[in-house]
Amino acid sequence: MKKCSKCGKDFPDTKEYFVPNKKCKGGVAGTCKTCVKEYREANKERLVNYHKQYREANKEKRAEHGKQYWGANKERLVNYHKQYREANKEKVSTRIKQWRGANLEKVRAFDRKYREANPDKTVERHKKYHKANRGKCNIITQRRRARKLALPSTLTAQQWEQIKQDFALKCAYCDKEKPLAQEHFI
Repeated sequence: MKKCSKCGKDFPDTKEYFVPNKKCKGGVAGTCKTCVKEYREANKERLVNYHKQYREANKEKRAEHGKQYWGANKERLVNYHKQYREANKEKVSTRIKQWRGANLEKVRAFDRKYREANPDKTVERHKKYHKANRGKCNIITQRRRARKLALPSTLTAQQWEQIKQDFALKCAYCDKEKPLAQEHFI
């Protein structure tokens, strides 16, 4: 049994009741988890400001430590992050979308720099995408044309797919199997 230094109550001397601390006798601190939780809640704003100031004051030190740690554990960290991304695909995807939405200007600037530095790769990537997503690209092109001509463009991708299925992937006018274009049928 161990007595909490804050509230004075006796608890079993385990990590279930006390905060783990390797420096203390028995591997646990002298304050029970309940008291620690109450203290953190009561001083939340002060603690947040303290940690923020510490991070600002020790930016270079923390960056150097991070580089050293990464250098010493690169292979293990790469594998860990890869496994995490595989196990949490939706969570990671959602976070990325949120970050991109909140940092749109950064993303656009990065993309612009990349396109300028790698024009050949960019063109090749666009060609592959257009080949694999011909239907989507046609819809985007049709919408752009409609906007330029100030015409309504309300057809969705699902509606376009349904129309193609209704006509058995053939032209609605000539009944031939050609690459289909939306502009001929409303």
